[in-house]
Amino acid sequence: MLNRISKLASESGLLYGITTTNEYGKNTELNEKYSYGKSIITFAMPIHKGQQIMASYALDTDYHLVLKEKIELIASSLELEQYDVCVDNSPISDKLCAYLSGLGFIGKNSLVITELGSFVMIGELITTLDLPVTSNVDKDCGTCTKCIEACPSNAIGDVYNKC
Repeated sequence: MLNRISKLASESGLLYGITTTNEYGKNTELNEKYSYGKSIITFAMPIHKGQQIMASYALDTDYHLVLKEKIELIASSLELEQYDVCVDNSPISDKLCAYLSGLGFIGKNSLVITELGSFVMIGELITTLDLPVTSNVDKDCGTCTKCIEACPSNAIGDVYNKC
C-alpha cells in the first residue's frame, strides 16, 4: 500500500507523510467526525515562488480546489471505503499533521519547512487504513536566519514570543 501511495503522490507532484490519528490525538483533540480514522496521510503541494506583492498562492487557481482534487484522485485510486479530505475546511491542524508525518519541521518563521522549503500548501486524507508512520524530520533551522532577514515587517524576530 505504501508503494501505491508513494507512486500516486509522486505522479501528482505531491510530497506525503503519514501519522496516526492516535498520535495526532496525543497533541490536540481530534474532532469526533474523524473518530473512524486510523491514519492521516498528509500531502504538501509546492506553490510558485516569486517577487510579487501578493501572496503567491493567491495568483493561481485556488489551491484548495487543486489540492483537494489531487487528494480525491489518490483516495479514489486507493479504493478507500471511508475517508475525508481536509484542505483548510476542517479543524485539523495542517502544521501538526505535517510535522507528525515527517513532511518537515516548524521553522523560525512558524511555517512548515519541507524538502521544498516553506512554499507549500498542505492537505490531509483521513482514512481507515492502518498505515505505518513515516519518521519525523530530525532537523531544524540551526543558525539560518534567511526568513528573519527577509521579513519586511520584522515580525519574525523572536517568533515563539510574538506569534
